[in-house]
Amino acid sequence: MMAKRKKSAGDKTLFWLIVVLAISLLVGVNRAWEGIGGYHGWNEAYYSNKASSVLEHPFKYPSNAAGNLFTSPPPLYDYLLASVYLVFGVNVLYGRLLSILFSLAALTLTFTVADLIYGRREALLASALAAFAPAHVLVGRNIQTDMAVSCFLLASLASYLRWWKRKDRRYLYLACFFVGVGFWIKQITVLFLVSAALTETYLSKGFKWVGRPHLTGLLISAVIIAPFIAYGLVLNSGAFITGSSYLAEGSRSIGGLPALLHCLRELFWGFSPALFILSAYSAYGLRSKRSKQELLLLSMLAVFLLLFLKYNYHSYYLLPMVYPAAVLSSKTLVKIPKRWKWVPHLLLATMLLNSMLLLAASKYGFNGLSTLPRLVGDGKTTVYMSDYTFGSYGEILGFYLPDARLAVTDDLRKISDSGGGSYLLIQRSESENLRLDGFTPLMRDYYGMSAGFLSFILKPSNYHGYAVDNVYTQWGDNLGFGFTNVTSYGEFYLVDLSSYTSPTT
Repeated sequence: MMAKRKKSAGDKTLFWLIVVLAISLLVGVNRAWEGIGGYHGWNEAYYSNKASSVLEHPFKYPSNAAGNLFTSPPPLYDYLLASVYLVFGVNVLYGRLLSILFSLAALTLTFTVADLIYGRREALLASALAAFAPAHVLVGRNIQTDMAVSCFLLASLASYLRWWKRKDRRYLYLACFFVGVGFWIKQITVLFLVSAALTETYLSKGFKWVGRPHLTGLLISAVIIAPFIAYGLVLNSGAFITGSSYLAEGSRSIGGLPALLHCLRELFWGFSPALFILSAYSAYGLRSKRSKQELLLLSMLAVFLLLFLKYNYHSYYLLPMVYPAAVLSSKTLVKIPKRWKWVPHLLLATMLLNSMLLLAASKYGFNGLSTLPRLVGDGKTTVYMSDYTFGSYGEILGFYLPDARLAVTDDLRKISDSGGGSYLLIQRSESENLRLDGFTPLMRDYYGMSAGFLSFILKPSNYHGYAVDNVYTQWGDNLGFGFTNVTSYGEFYLVDLSSYTSPTT
């Protein structure tokens, strides 16, 4: 009877894990066919352009739209994405589906990690907490490396935990293998080795843990990584050394209280308020007594927190912290008394709603630049823009206008038609000081969730992060529940210079 009850409980847990994965899949694929834009749209275009260059030059190192060789990050994700485009065609939907598959794998691995440390109930809660965290929801559908590299980090973690549990060296070697392969997607997988080394050193109060097994594992990682380093040094040593030093080239490193507060806001909204508070409380509760497995999770959180503080402008760097935070938090939720058993369900529902609102605010309706080929044409036209617009949207423009010449100017007032079709692309903020009329609005709808007659939306402070400025509400004539277009305005304007004369003042 006991065996049957255990089997029944296991089957029930598996069923609910499938439910969590199904919800995550549905949230991810919703409107995944929309054009590139919004939350880290530059990244989506950047990797799509590199994958397209692989299709054109399959034996060369992937390059960006301008044809420049890039050595950071490494090329494995580019080749995976190119393989998808080769089979199904260059389409953002298929690129996002690749990331969504990695996101589902990450949730399954989170379940495995929590099961190895605690048990099935905690494992189910950990996977749900991770699935509904805004960082996982937003990055998990974006065409970029971070979801894929998180899978390899989790695979390394799960293998290392099995090495501790079973004392089978093959799992240690497998963990190092995943670190090496993951490095070919993004170099941050080596930080798992740092986390493991810190944990082992603390546990042994020194370096007594260093021996043949760990040195062999390190050699496995090094052998896998070495060809990438050798290739970069031989091909272009200067660019390789400069590009690969990105760990020391953060956009905004730790810089006083304002930067720290910015990071905390991103963590608060990227984790979701529920997971942020839960994980902080759980970590604090381990200050005096913890298992070595929990110590490894804390070490990973600390190491990747330092990485995020170094790269706080790039909000997706907090993604690797979501999964160990979810595992630690699951233990806290399980300890809630039975009379409060509704609390975990309420927390998860709140997290899911928050993530869907951020997804609607940050990704839906940003597809206006996809109309450029129809407005500009497919020929070799020239599109002028400011340096700021090119820096922020150049990769997206290169994705939609691969044959056009993208020209940067420091004075938008003095642009005129150069023959062969010329256009001026300006942003709303740039148009305020220019007496230009006849604009063609291209993009940007605000989307939110509707409930009956009420529509509401979270507005991020910037479209690269998760921090929320405010909540918009409005009474509308839409019935039912779901996503709704709250407001609409032109973010970009296109001027046909062949039929327009720019002002002299």
